[in-house]
Amino acid sequence: MKKFLTFFIAAFCGVGSVFANYDYHHIKIGDLYYNLTVHTQLDKQGHEYVVDRTAVVVENGRQGVWGPYYADLVEVHVPASVSYLEQSFRVIELSEGTFHSCKHITTVTLPTTINKIPDSAFMYCDSLVSITIPNTVTEIGNYAFDQCKTLRTIDIPASVSTIGFCAFFYCDSLETVTFHEG
Repeated sequence: MKKFLTFFIAAFCGVGSVFANYDYHHIKIGDLYYNLTVHTQLDKQGHEYVVDRTAVVVENGRQGVWGPYYADLVEVHVPASVSYLEQSFRVIELSEGTFHSCKHITTVTLPTTINKIPDSAFMYCDSLVSITIPNTVTEIGNYAFDQCKTLRTIDIPASVSTIGFCAFFYCDSLETVTFHEG
């Protein structure tokens, strides 16, 4: 029966298609919280193997409430990968509103594994002075830096093709925005 079920699943899903995702939610690693996913597929013999392990930085452990776990952070360094249960996970994105209302954050460094700064990611980060945006980022979401009142300069890499609505709304101290050619 087990062989038949495996064969049926492989035939139905198609060999090589995603077979399963194993998720770990709101895991604290260092100063940040992550949702972790193990992506698997079936080989031609119907054996499951790991294709990728990915991580998403999430805003907190309670749905619908932004920022409480990061309230005291000053410097944010999002790593390119994190380890959990002796497995390495690539950090591929920030969730919407990840650092919303984190009043003490002054600097942020993002890894080259991230390609989007999502909506409201740093909204109301009143103390944010600088952020390093890697040249892998292609999109800056709506209200991404809204109300970042102390942000003075920002370098937009040539890779950015989309800047969302009000991405820098009420950034009262913003003096220099550099758009790199590419």
